[in-house]
Amino acid sequence: GHCPSVSRRHVVVVCQSAGAVEQPALANLKLFEYIDESGVIPYSEEELGKVGVYAVYDSEKNPMYLGKSRDVGNSLRMHLARMPDHCYFFKVYNFARPSRTLFDDMIKAWTEELGSSPPGNADPEVKRRWENAIDIRDFDFTDEEAKELEAVNPGSEAKIYKKICRRIQKDVEAKLASRKLTERMSFDPKLKDKGLLDIQSKKMPTPESL
Repeated sequence: GHCPSVSRRHVVVVCQSAGAVEQPALANLKLFEYIDESGVIPYSEEELGKVGVYAVYDSEKNPMYLGKSRDVGNSLRMHLARMPDHCYFFKVYNFARPSRTLFDDMIKAWTEELGSSPPGNADPEVKRRWENAIDIRDFDFTDEEAKELEAVNPGSEAKIYKKICRRIQKDVEAKLASRKLTERMSFDPKLKDKGLLDIQSKKMPTPESL
């Protein structure tokens, strides 16, 4: 039957098919630095699992986004490239028997625990930027780029899109370098024709959908 999520000081009670199961409250999960001293994202599947729900925090440790993923490590890498100014810490919880319902119940319980949805969940436009590839149309074009796009025949923008992507990619890479990231971040070249930037999954030839 129906089992509502209940927040407590130390645990969050969520539903599972076998009945109510207690899962840790967000406040009690370990807070990881997004980039560790060796310059990599300290995500270990052996320690933290592959499938789970997670929270991303900014430099002031304010919650920015709550997510769910079948590959949390890769999702965290993608968020760092897409939203580098907002990814400074994270928390994660792995389910032994994951299900969409369990994920959604957990995020709902964490949202109730926080008192409101983080900006990356509350605002549809901001949520899009967390969950999708960087879109060059979200940025201001230089006068030269704007003129080139205006002059090009419709359907022939790929070359200019690639050029703009390279400029924005350099900005992203500069931000990550300033954070002393040493982990390799490879952007998918095929997406640049469409004016999109996203890093390739560490283990797959194309980015995974979230």
